[in-house]
Amino acid sequence: MRSITRVGELRKIFKGGRSELLTGIARLAILYEDLRLEMKEFQGLHHKVIVLGGTDTDNRGIYFLRRALETLVEFGRGLNTIRRMSEFKTAEPGLTKLDAGFIADADKFLQQNWARLKDLRNEFAGHIQSEGVRFALEHLTNEVGLVTWKPVPDAWTVGIECEFAGVLLAGAISSKLQGGTDVLTELNTALDILAKGFGHAQGAMVALVHAFLWERF
Repeated sequence: MRSITRVGELRKIFKGGRSELLTGIARLAILYEDLRLEMKEFQGLHHKVIVLGGTDTDNRGIYFLRRALETLVEFGRGLNTIRRMSEFKTAEPGLTKLDAGFIADADKFLQQNWARLKDLRNEFAGHIQSEGVRFALEHLTNEVGLVTWKPVPDAWTVGIECEFAGVLLAGAISSKLQGGTDVLTELNTALDILAKGFGHAQGAMVALVHAFLWERF
């Protein structure tokens, strides 16, 4: 299918910030693009590590997993805020059945899974807290860690690589798991909710762009 691109002056399209609804949609667009990037990176790493049996020595997979979970939480919060706006409620009766359905279904799914999404985000170290790191340190046995200094004069960093942090991250994640669960079980739960949530986010964004932006471009 041939793609279609439209160009427009954003100040006019979004009414210079004077529309609460259009401002909310603009925020969702930023979050949606973040989510697309995070999901693309995570899916590639998941295929490399889980499907092909490769390694993830720098924990990029877990990083993009928790970033995607966090962004999906924020997207859900922003979508729910939009649906409660008087400007949206005034426009809602004029939406197509398809657009209204995508928006409502996405909001329903994300709100129903709100608490679980936040729990998963926290379990996979969405917030690195001292308690979790202390738990990891207290439960170390004979794990070996690496630290490397690779000074590169023209690089943006001084070249310190704290590879041992991956071992501690795994321990911190273990400290957050709900009773009776393990990392693999929770990972599969996160993958299922994340995939479904991303699908709903895509549907909602398509509907919002079609209903409120497409003709303005």
